Amino acid sequence: MNSLKPLSASEKKHRKGVFLLLVLIIIIQSIYWKATTSKQREIASIVDLNMDSIIRAKIDQKHNTLLIQPFNANYFNDYRAYVLGISSDQLQRLEIFRAADQYLYSLEDFQSVSGVDDSLLLLVKHYLKFPQEKNYFESETENLEFKNINRATAEDLKKIHGIGAVYSKRIIAYRNSLNGFKSMDQLYKVYGLDSLLVKKIMLRFNLE
Repeated sequence: MNSLKPLSASEKKHRKGVFLLLVLIIIIQSIYWKATTSKQREIASIVDLNMDSIIRAKIDQKHNTLLIQPFNANYFNDYRAYVLGISSDQLQRLEIFRAADQYLYSLEDFQSVSGVDDSLLLLVKHYLKFPQEKNYFESETENLEFKNINRATAEDLKKIHGIGAVYSKRIIAYRNSLNGFKSMDQLYKVYGLDSLLVKKIMLRFNLE
């Protein structure tokens, strides 16, 4: 039976060199793989950023196209609010305001009612149109005679632009609580009536 021949010093040295070479190759491959993976991730990240930029640019372009035509600020809807960045709470405030048959006549009115901040107002103001208050006054007072406010019915009051069922009932209820208006300035104390609506009432009614 042949016994195992012991390795010579040169063979041991040779095997050790081969082992070290294999270890070195593995280390180099690991470093190369990590570097390649990192580079690929970096490239993928750049591509994703570019894609995001392209998508955002297309969205912005679409929004600009949608907003190219200004509209009457009194006629907001969900779609317009979404495009302009108006929140659901802000839209609800506008809807409640309009449900009371009130109208927005300026950017100040719009901001006051909706509660948008100055930065958002700057973005949307170019797309909002407002009716001319003077034109409403002229159309409502044309060929009309004054009527005593204390004899006015709800239907009489609702003929005024901006006075609907809600405000007409409030005016009459407040008038009844006073046993009749003694001064037209008492209209300012009717809940919800702003100075604009009071002035419009005074163009149609008096105490005579």
